[in-house]
Amino acid sequence: MPTHRLLPCTENADGPNFVRPLQPELAQAITVARAFRAMVRGQRTRELDNWLLTADGTPLADFANGLQRDLAAVRAALSLPWSTGPVEGQISRLKTIKRMMKAASICCVIA
Repeated sequence: MPTHRLLPCTENADGPNFVRPLQPELAQAITVARAFRAMVRGQRTRELDNWLLTADGTPLADFANGLQRDLAAVRAALSLPWSTGPVEGQISRLKTIKRMMKAASICCVIA
């Protein structure tokens, strides 16, 4: 089983030091993924085309191809201020309640 040396990553100034294996392909994928995260968080639509070109040839190429299939929706998501986060939170809460009710009904039947 191959073992990889690990070094602390000091490139990430906005969080704790992460440990990154010394593999060039993985390091490149991490860099591209961090660039995507920064682009999305900053809603920087202008960087999308350049990021898609950068992602081509990395392990994130399939993800980038998926984004290119619905490029208009991706651009809209980056440029518009709306978010489905609150709705997703409510859906998650309702599913949790439903699971709890189902578990309670099963316990009542068993008892």
